[in-house]
Amino acid sequence: MPRSLQGGGLIVLVMALSSIVPARAAAQWLPFQTGPMHLPAIGLLQSFQYTPTIPGPFDSTADRWTSTVSFRWVNIWAFHIDTATTVDHWSETDPYPYRFGTFVVDMEALCLTVDACYGISDTMDLHLSIPTYTIGGGVLDGFIEGFHDLFGIDQHRRQDSERGLTRVFYIDRDQRAHLFDRDELAGFGLGDLSLYAGCLISDSVPLFAIHAGVKCPTHTRMIPSEIKGFDFYMMSSTAWSLGSTRIYQGLGIIFYADTGLRDIRFLALRGTSATTIEYPMSDHISGIVHLIANTPSARFPKLDEYVFEMSLGLRITWNDCLLDIGFLENVFWYDNSPDFGVHLGLKQRF
Repeated sequence: MPRSLQGGGLIVLVMALSSIVPARAAAQWLPFQTGPMHLPAIGLLQSFQYTPTIPGPFDSTADRWTSTVSFRWVNIWAFHIDTATTVDHWSETDPYPYRFGTFVVDMEALCLTVDACYGISDTMDLHLSIPTYTIGGGVLDGFIEGFHDLFGIDQHRRQDSERGLTRVFYIDRDQRAHLFDRDELAGFGLGDLSLYAGCLISDSVPLFAIHAGVKCPTHTRMIPSEIKGFDFYMMSSTAWSLGSTRIYQGLGIIFYADTGLRDIRFLALRGTSATTIEYPMSDHISGIVHLIANTPSARFPKLDEYVFEMSLGLRITWNDCLLDIGFLENVFWYDNSPDFGVHLGLKQRF
């Protein structure tokens, strides 16, 4: 059966399940309506291999719309050197002295994602997510180096490389060098559209829901452009409290239809998890800690390791609006997460 039909079947199954789940009690779920941070992961190859954002147990009530607009601006600086001689990663000798597994990623990515959610019933909602990407480089380089110097954070040899570059370089298994520069990488494009449904299973704390969705190959600008196919995924999410602190956790599994990336082979099955801890500081302001963890993405050095992102931020709520402001700094994980990032998220219920 085609992957697109399998994904569609999962969505229909979740919708059917919602019809037998009783309506929730407002007194139970009302404190959790803010939900987790809507924070799409942007690892080294996130624009090549989609990882869904795990929602909260619910986002909308019956016959109501909820829109979420998320903006992420991240600076990605990562490299790995495998060579028989002592060389710097920016050396341009010919032939290259590098061996399989060497790579350099130096770029910035701006991701704007619009998510529209409609409450079909009090136990079931339907989401449509549309991402856009802008790839470039260099704007944040100087700021990040100064920030690292100010707080004594290791530069990871960032200061030895020229600022303002946009490039991806790697050595494949046949010892061939591949270099993509600004001309091939930079620009604006549509990402992959995602459609998914959610069903609230438990309406008492801890809240629990399941979600199923399908990702459609609608991207218009990607390196490499040959990665296509309908991917589908299943997720679970829960919300509970520890005193006044609200905790949102989610797990997901993704099945990829296409694993080709020229000379790198992605894994066809990946797992993802997300945890958001929300601590209310007043009636309208909360502190946020958000952690994303994904399983390895490819059988390639460093890409065969787990992916982690940790963000800190503030949440401001008023009436039916919510604003998240977050910052990411990879103090602990250099090679599989962005070096620095800014996140803005606006949620509005209608």
